[in-house]
Amino acid sequence: MSPDALIRHWRGLLLGAVGVVAVLHLGASDRLNWYIHPRYVWFTIIMAAIAALLIVGATLTLSRANARVPDPDGESAMDAEGTGRRSRNRRSLGAVGTGVLVACAAIALLVLPPAQLSAETAIQRQVNTAGLPGPASGASAAGPAAAPGDGEELTVRDWSLLLRQNGGADAEGRTASVLGFIVPDEQDPEAGFHVARFFVSCCAVDAQPIGVPVMMPDWQEAFSAGDWVRVDGTFMLNPDVTSAEQLLLAPASVSPAEAPDDPYVY
Repeated sequence: MSPDALIRHWRGLLLGAVGVVAVLHLGASDRLNWYIHPRYVWFTIIMAAIAALLIVGATLTLSRANARVPDPDGESAMDAEGTGRRSRNRRSLGAVGTGVLVACAAIALLVLPPAQLSAETAIQRQVNTAGLPGPASGASAAGPAAAPGDGEELTVRDWSLLLRQNGGADAEGRTASVLGFIVPDEQDPEAGFHVARFFVSCCAVDAQPIGVPVMMPDWQEAFSAGDWVRVDGTFMLNPDVTSAEQLLLAPASVSPAEAPDDPYVY
């Protein structure tokens, strides 16, 4: 095996090892569901453990193969001195490049703390622009919505679904207690905001921000985009007939809140 091939093989093994350690660390710290749906967590951990065994086996095999390969520099005595020097320089640059690549991957995956999707990402992806599968909690696909008075049991995802069904008729006049982060209203950021969370169907790459529109003209005096809040209020018809939102949550109270351990909804 040539030194160039050896460098390529070690680079792949090292990058694979960094990825495996990152996955297992996220799983142990209960942060893997920040990146994938909880239904895939154990599958991913098991696959990472299998990958770790394969990497160990490949490392042992590669080490034995390397021990049997003679030093090409010794065999290059018959080559021109300039050719041998260029070959050594090329291998040195390859080794340095491999080290930098592995170091960058290690810093990104192991040193930097895991991060949740931000309000800036929600603004870029736009709130409530994609369909959500499944009925809301307490409601069947063809049956009635949950009974009035149980709003504290419904999540942002549930209310978002109810607001889209039957023109929001199942939500009008009902009280709600909703936890999420603030995303300014795209059409009129001064008039209100969406209290939003990310809906994850597979992984963070396809996460879609969903939210409930809140009518609060002076919200920027007390809060900033991205702040986590709990909003308690009642759904009412939107006085702005030109708005795409037929119903708004008229808040009785908006209070700062801590982000939950699992910030997403599923």
